Amino acid sequence: MDIGPSLSDEEVRRIGKEGTASPYAWRKGNDSRLRAKPGNEPPSESGLSESERNEAENREKLAKLMDEHGDAVFGYALALTRSHALAGDVTQETFLKAYRSLQGYRGQSSMRTWLFAIARNTALSELRSAYFRRIILFARVDGGGSACSAESSYLDAAAAGELRQIVLKLPFKLKEALLLELDHGLSLKEIGETLELSVGTVKSRLSRARRRVESEWRRRNDEQ
Repeated sequence: MDIGPSLSDEEVRRIGKEGTASPYAWRKGNDSRLRAKPGNEPPSESGLSESERNEAENREKLAKLMDEHGDAVFGYALALTRSHALAGDVTQETFLKAYRSLQGYRGQSSMRTWLFAIARNTALSELRSAYFRRIILFARVDGGGSACSAESSYLDAAAAGELRQIVLKLPFKLKEALLLELDHGLSLKEIGETLELSVGTVKSRLSRARRRVESEWRRRNDEQ
């Protein structure tokens, strides 16, 4: 994917701030669709210098990338960090890193899988700091009442919430694989690419995760 002449890091950040609703609107719980604000559309190419045309092109291409994948990346970052503010920072940094590396993207995995891998590494780097070690990894904050997985859609809201809490209490390695499958619909291959695991290992972790969730669900219902 050709994104044209490179922008500086500061220019990329400015595109995120000025041309989209990215992470700043997310932090406030507003609509996270990344649309250009009225009046911020790229100017007509007539009368622009070559550098100005290049910048306008790059702004459009970067905004399109963020528009197509911003919600998914933010949702994944939110599951990893349990913080809207930090998830916004991770999302912005993910697209900054992706922009820097885009010339090297060869399409060996889907764009979403590639972005998820960048987001995961970025989030985990943040979570290694002393302050964020206290945060429970992979707990999800549902700011807008996003839908539960298809597997639990038949449950009422209370039961679905309880089931999700069971998932969030799974060991880290089981939980991260299951959330990628349930929340983001990734295939076994895509989960493996994101977590840098073989398909066999992904299958094993998903199987163990489901067994633990089912066992705990049955235990809780038997006690009622």
